[in-house]
Amino acid sequence: MPISSNEQPPPKAKKQQKTSISATDQDNRRRPRDVFRNAVNKVREENAKQNGVLKFAVAKFMEAAALRRAGNQQQDLKGLENLVNLDLQCFPYSKPPEWLLPSKMVNLTNLSIRGGKLSYLEQDPVGEKWKVETLRLKFLMGFKMNWKEMQDRFPSLKYLENVRSPRITLCPCDLNGIWQAHSN
Repeated sequence: MPISSNEQPPPKAKKQQKTSISATDQDNRRRPRDVFRNAVNKVREENAKQNGVLKFAVAKFMEAAALRRAGNQQQDLKGLENLVNLDLQCFPYSKPPEWLLPSKMVNLTNLSIRGGKLSYLEQDPVGEKWKVETLRLKFLMGFKMNWKEMQDRFPSLKYLENVRSPRITLCPCDLNGIWQAHSN
Protein backbone atom coordinates (compact mmCIF):
# COMPACT_ATOMS: atom_id res chain seq x y z
CA MET A 1 0.00 0.00 0.00
CA PRO A 2 1.78 3.10 -1.20
CA ILE A 3 1.94 6.24 0.92
CA SER A 4 0.37 9.26 -0.63
CA SER A 5 2.18 12.57 -0.68
CA ASN A 6 -0.14 13.93 2.04
CA GLU A 7 0.47 11.02 4.35
CA GLN A 8 3.71 10.74 6.22
CA PRO A 9 5.04 7.60 7.80
CA PRO A 10 4.48 7.40 11.53
CA PRO A 11 7.32 8.93 13.51
CA LYS A 12 9.82 6.46 14.89
CA ALA A 13 9.51 5.96 18.58
CA LYS A 14 12.38 7.54 20.47
CA LYS A 15 14.29 5.22 22.69
CA GLN A 16 13.78 6.20 26.26
CA GLN A 17 16.99 6.60 28.15
CA LYS A 18 16.87 5.08 31.54
CA THR A 19 18.41 7.09 34.30
CA SER A 20 19.49 4.31 36.56
CA ILE A 21 22.29 4.43 39.05
CA SER A 22 24.82 1.65 38.82
CA ALA A 23 25.98 -0.26 41.89
CA THR A 24 29.38 1.44 41.78
CA ASP A 25 27.75 4.88 41.71
CA GLN A 26 25.71 3.91 44.73
CA ASP A 27 28.88 2.67 46.47
CA ASN A 28 30.64 5.95 45.70
CA ARG A 29 27.76 7.91 47.22
CA ARG A 30 27.78 5.96 50.48
CA ARG A 31 29.39 7.43 53.51
CA PRO A 32 33.12 6.62 53.62
CA ARG A 33 32.71 4.83 56.96
CA ASP A 34 30.19 2.40 55.39
CA VAL A 35 32.46 1.70 52.43
CA PHE A 36 35.39 1.01 54.76
CA ARG A 37 33.32 -1.32 56.95
CA ASN A 38 32.13 -3.22 53.87
CA ALA A 39 35.74 -3.68 52.73
CA VAL A 40 36.71 -5.03 56.16
CA ASN A 41 33.72 -7.40 56.14
CA LYS A 42 34.67 -8.70 52.68
CA VAL A 43 38.16 -9.48 53.96
CA ARG A 44 36.72 -11.34 56.93
CA GLU A 45 34.42 -13.37 54.66
CA GLU A 46 37.31 -14.21 52.36
CA ASN A 47 39.36 -15.30 55.36
CA ALA A 48 36.58 -17.62 56.52
CA LYS A 49 36.29 -19.14 53.03
CA GLN A 50 40.02 -19.83 52.79
CA ASN A 51 40.36 -21.70 56.10
CA GLY A 52 42.44 -19.16 57.95
CA VAL A 53 44.65 -17.98 55.11
CA LEU A 54 43.99 -14.31 54.89
CA LYS A 55 44.56 -12.58 51.60
CA PHE A 56 44.11 -8.87 51.64
CA ALA A 57 44.07 -6.61 48.61
CA VAL A 58 43.01 -3.03 48.94
CA ALA A 59 42.81 -0.66 46.01
CA LYS A 60 41.66 2.48 47.79
CA PHE A 61 42.52 3.85 51.19
CA MET A 62 40.54 7.04 50.89
CA GLU A 63 37.98 5.58 53.29
CA ALA A 64 40.51 5.25 56.09
CA ALA A 65 41.67 8.81 55.51
CA ALA A 66 38.07 10.02 55.62
CA LEU A 67 37.65 8.29 58.97
CA ARG A 68 40.74 10.04 60.29
CA ARG A 69 39.47 13.40 59.03
CA ALA A 70 36.11 12.73 60.67
CA GLY A 71 37.90 12.32 63.98
CA ASN A 72 37.20 8.62 64.32
CA GLN A 73 40.59 7.35 65.45
CA GLN A 74 39.25 3.96 66.53
CA GLN A 75 39.50 1.89 63.37
CA ASP A 76 38.39 -1.72 63.32
CA LEU A 77 41.56 -3.26 61.96
CA LYS A 78 41.39 -6.63 63.67
CA GLY A 79 42.98 -9.34 61.63
CA LEU A 80 46.10 -7.44 60.58
CA GLU A 81 48.25 -9.84 62.58
CA ASN A 82 46.91 -12.70 60.41
CA LEU A 83 47.65 -10.92 57.16
CA VAL A 84 49.81 -12.93 54.76
CA ASN A 85 49.55 -10.90 51.52
CA LEU A 86 49.12 -7.16 51.21
CA ASP A 87 48.66 -5.45 47.87
CA LEU A 88 48.66 -1.70 48.47
CA GLN A 89 47.61 0.14 45.31
CA CYS A 90 47.51 3.87 44.62
CA PHE A 91 47.94 4.97 48.21
CA PRO A 92 47.06 8.69 48.11
CA TYR A 93 49.41 10.04 50.81
CA SER A 94 53.19 10.30 51.15
CA LYS A 95 53.08 9.28 54.83
CA PRO A 96 52.35 5.57 55.39
CA PRO A 97 49.25 4.52 57.36
CA GLU A 98 49.69 3.95 61.10
CA TRP A 99 49.01 0.22 60.77
CA LEU A 100 51.69 -0.43 58.12
CA LEU A 101 54.28 -1.63 60.64
CA PRO A 102 55.99 -5.01 61.10
CA SER A 103 54.79 -5.26 64.72
CA LYS A 104 51.17 -5.04 63.55
CA MET A 105 51.59 -7.44 60.61
CA VAL A 106 53.58 -10.29 62.10
CA ASN A 107 52.59 -12.94 59.52
CA LEU A 108 53.02 -10.80 56.40
CA THR A 109 55.22 -12.60 53.85
CA ASN A 110 54.21 -10.87 50.59
CA LEU A 111 54.09 -7.09 50.28
CA SER A 112 53.25 -5.33 47.04
CA ILE A 113 53.08 -1.55 46.77
CA ARG A 114 51.98 -0.21 43.39
CA GLY A 115 51.55 3.39 42.39
CA GLY A 116 50.41 6.23 44.58
CA LYS A 117 52.25 8.83 46.58
CA LEU A 118 53.78 6.72 49.36
CA SER A 119 57.34 7.98 49.89
CA TYR A 120 58.72 5.83 52.72
CA LEU A 121 57.99 3.09 55.26
CA GLU A 122 58.08 3.95 58.95
CA GLN A 123 60.61 2.24 61.17
CA ASP A 124 58.84 0.20 63.80
CA PRO A 125 58.99 1.95 67.19
CA VAL A 126 59.25 -1.48 68.86
CA GLY A 127 62.27 -2.33 66.66
CA GLU A 128 60.50 -5.21 64.92
CA LYS A 129 61.77 -6.21 61.44
CA TRP A 130 59.58 -7.20 58.49
CA LYS A 131 59.21 -10.96 57.85
CA VAL A 132 58.40 -10.25 54.21
CA GLU A 133 60.00 -12.67 51.75
CA THR A 134 58.53 -11.21 48.55
CA LEU A 135 58.57 -7.45 48.03
CA ARG A 136 57.18 -5.78 44.91
CA LEU A 137 57.62 -2.02 44.51
CA LYS A 138 56.14 -0.69 41.28
CA PHE A 139 55.55 2.78 39.86
CA LEU A 140 56.54 4.61 43.04
CA MET A 141 58.05 7.89 41.86
CA GLY A 142 58.47 9.36 45.35
CA PHE A 143 59.34 6.23 47.36
CA LYS A 144 62.87 6.52 48.70
CA MET A 145 64.96 3.65 50.08
CA ASN A 146 68.41 2.26 49.37
CA TRP A 147 69.59 -1.35 49.29
CA LYS A 148 71.28 -1.20 52.69
CA GLU A 149 68.08 0.09 54.36
CA MET A 150 66.07 -2.57 52.55
CA GLN A 151 68.32 -5.38 53.78
CA ASP A 152 68.14 -4.01 57.32
CA ARG A 153 64.33 -3.67 57.38
CA PHE A 154 63.58 -6.85 55.39
CA PRO A 155 66.12 -9.45 56.63
CA SER A 156 64.04 -12.40 55.31
CA LEU A 157 63.81 -10.95 51.79
CA LYS A 158 64.16 -13.59 49.04
CA TYR A 159 62.60 -11.79 46.07
CA LEU A 160 62.52 -8.11 45.14
CA GLU A 161 60.78 -6.59 42.16
CA ASN A 162 61.57 -2.93 41.56
CA VAL A 163 59.76 -1.50 38.53
CA ARG A 164 59.90 2.18 37.65
CA SER A 165 60.70 3.38 41.14
CA PRO A 166 63.71 5.62 40.48
CA ARG A 167 64.40 6.64 44.09
CA ILE A 168 64.99 3.05 45.22
CA THR A 169 68.74 3.02 44.82
CA LEU A 170 71.74 0.70 44.79
CA CYS A 171 69.63 -2.45 44.41
CA PRO A 172 71.39 -5.32 42.64
CA CYS A 173 68.38 -5.97 40.37
CA ASP A 174 68.71 -7.31 36.84
CA LEU A 175 67.52 -5.41 33.76
CA ASN A 176 63.94 -6.48 34.48
CA GLY A 177 64.12 -5.02 37.99
CA ILE A 178 64.23 -8.39 39.74
CA TRP A 179 66.55 -9.59 42.50
CA GLN A 180 66.48 -13.08 43.99
CA ALA A 181 68.45 -14.35 46.96
CA HIS A 182 70.93 -17.08 46.18
CA SER A 183 69.92 -20.56 47.31
CA ASN A 184 72.26 -21.99 49.93
